[in-house]
Amino acid sequence: AYQAALNMAGNETNWFIEKDYQYQKTYDGIKAHFQNHPETTAVCCVSDTMVPAILRALHDLKIPAENVKILSFDGLDSVAYCFPSVTTFAQPVTDMVKHAAQLMKGLISQEQNHQHVTFQPLLMRRESC
Repeated sequence: AYQAALNMAGNETNWFIEKDYQYQKTYDGIKAHFQNHPETTAVCCVSDTMVPAILRALHDLKIPAENVKILSFDGLDSVAYCFPSVTTFAQPVTDMVKHAAQLMKGLISQEQNHQHVTFQPLLMRRESC
């Protein structure tokens, strides 16, 4: 849906790189993308676990990582120790677990119905953007 909306607005979507959370595929995909699109100035990563592959690809291409804005999701401590440290959205895991446990208890006892719940992530601003 997101790509379709971009296409309808006249924007290219060939810059989406989906690599199934695999380091080598992420590394290869980012490297190929920057070789074909050196004008790229930002990367939004679906998970903090893929950040090392992105940073390595930039390093191997001799692109200073501080010249590329990197934003990721999960809030893992490890991305705070990358260079540059990476801005990430932290998931409120404690709140999510507490709510899931309460909901499960309510569902088992039939005191609650299924729910759709949205949790607010926390933006952890760091050096990457």
